[in-house]
Amino acid sequence: MSLRQDLLKTSHRRRKKDIFTKILFGICVLGIVSAIATFLFYIPALRVSNIIISGLDKNNAKELHTELFEILGGRKWLIVPKNHILFLPKKNIEEFLSGKYGFRDFAVAKKFPSTIDISITERKTWAVWCRENGNNCLLLDKEGLAFERSVIFFGSSILKIMDAREEDFLGKNILPPEKFNRILQMTEDAPKIIQGDIESIYIKKSGETYYLYPKSGIYFIIDAETDVERALENLTLALKSGKIKAKADTLEYIDLRFPDKVFYKFK
Repeated sequence: MSLRQDLLKTSHRRRKKDIFTKILFGICVLGIVSAIATFLFYIPALRVSNIIISGLDKNNAKELHTELFEILGGRKWLIVPKNHILFLPKKNIEEFLSGKYGFRDFAVAKKFPSTIDISITERKTWAVWCRENGNNCLLLDKEGLAFERSVIFFGSSILKIMDAREEDFLGKNILPPEKFNRILQMTEDAPKIIQGDIESIYIKKSGETYYLYPKSGIYFIIDAETDVERALENLTLALKSGKIKAKADTLEYIDLRFPDKVFYKFK
């Protein structure tokens, strides 16, 4: 065998040995990485075992607690447990909570090694909204957002809004904010003038005209364009006028839609 052939053979053996060494090293590295990953992914101390919920009553918190653990079941990317604190699908939890219309605000925080802390601010009921036929009732907050289904309430303990429109407003505002705020302001300020609360409101089918019914039996008409401050001034003047005061018992309504005139009707 020539010297050249011997050198080539030796070089070939070294290359094979280097390749084998690299493969073995790669297998070792992969094994170590897999072991570390397995340790991190499945170590019980890093799996969510406690969800702290504040801002809800006991029953609602218990129900939400169950729903959240269902969301955290299974695996992410087919490998990582969803309840692993390092890979927690926080966005999924926030999207789920966003779908709870009764929550006005919320915050989700991870607390190592195995706790999720959720604080919630619930919407407060301001009125009950129902279709004109009394069906499909919803609870409204003071922003006019319908956040929960309800039965119709009788009595005067809560404001009732009857609507001639057929739309289902769950999770939506029953009116654009600038229009709803006109109704809100009237329900807050008119009672100071008439010495009685507004008990119910009727929204006409156009969604642009609103009848407000106080305890007194008469009602007031406003619309989506009413200047509420001017309307309240006109209401004060109208109720002080001699003609209306003389026949107050037979007054049916006062129309406050026009800034410079007040229209009214007797029964």
